[in-house]
Order: sequence, then C-alpha cells, then structure tokens
Amino acid sequence: DMDPAQDALEARLAAIGPRAQALYGDLSDNEIKNLVRVCDVFVSLHRSEGFGRGMAEAMALGRPAIATGYSGNLDFMVPGTGLLVDYRLVPVAAGAYPQGDGQVWAEASAEHASRLIEQVLDNPAEARAMGARARAFMAQAYSVEAMGRRYVAHFNRRYARRGTLWEGRYRATVIEGERYFLLASRVIELCPVRAQLVSAAEDYRW
Repeated sequence: DMDPAQDALEARLAAIGPRAQALYGDLSDNEIKNLVRVCDVFVSLHRSEGFGRGMAEAMALGRPAIATGYSGNLDFMVPGTGLLVDYRLVPVAAGAYPQGDGQVWAEASAEHASRLIEQVLDNPAEARAMGARARAFMAQAYSVEAMGRRYVAHFNRRYARRGTLWEGRYRATVIEGERYFLLASRVIELCPVRAQLVSAAEDYRW
C-alpha cells in the first residue's frame, strides 16, 4: 500500500544523500545494542514514553542521549546525564493513537534538537564525559541490584515488615536434607543409563 508519509520521508533522505541512511527490517537485540554502541548520540524525539528503554539502554552503554523533555525518561535523564529537547503539548489527532481522543502529547522542537545534536558533535570530549556520567548513574540507580533494593524497601513499607524478601531461600532448597541429596545424586547417576550410553550407572566414566 502507498504511504504518503513514508514516501515523503524517503524523498527527503534521498535529497540528503549518503549523509543519511534508513535501516529497514528486523534487527536482533544484539544488533540493536551494537548499533547504539557505535553511534555518536542517541536521539529520541518521542511524543510520549512509558519508561524510555531506548534512552536508558543507550545511557547504560555510555552513549550521550538527547530526548524530548517529557514523559517517563525524566525519571533517569537527570541533569548532566543527557540533553532534553524543548516541546509543546498538542492534542492527539483523531485516529493517531488508540483511545487518544481528548488526550495531549508532546511535539518536540526540531530546531532545538538540531542545536543539541550540533552541540554534542562539536564537543566530542564533553560528549564522552556525558556518556560516562550517564553510564555511572544508570549503574548506580537502575542496576538489578539497585532496583531490587528499592523494591524491598517499598515492599517493607507497604506491609510494615523488615528484612529481605528471600531470607529462607537457601534453607528451602530441595537438596538441603540428606534424603533429597541422595535422591538427586541417584537421578544424576542414572542419566547415562536413560540415554542408553551404558547399561549400568557404574560403567559410565564421568
């Protein structure tokens, strides 16, 4: 089907020449991350975001990020770790988004975004420093360990309790007791027999 917006975009890219390239098709998670790793700057002129995974992953990889100064990314794009683009709130056009009637979203300033991109490209040393600050902040505030600590604190406040959530984790393991340990060992020993590698467990050389 003809898509006027897509046709217009491709015409603009063609006019720019080799300085711009569009990538079409599916990319694996690793391919996407490698693309981010080698970029000079990650730009997201989004209208609205949930968490803002694209920006968060770029920052965690040490890349400078430029994004609309609106929505979920404000939680982690704190001063010094990224650059925020000016915007204005506009009504969601009819049919532009499911159940968008009566809602508003951001219209990022292309002019401001262009200036910020130029700022990053013209100052590579500061861009690298910003990327390093972003990586350090994400590791400190959004690592699995950091998120786990925040969740435990929230859970304990909500249910008026203290301590960790997994105090009994290792005491509950099935090989804690002697009986379960022996059963587990027997299952492992019989694996070569079930695989028909040997006729008796004692014949298999581990």
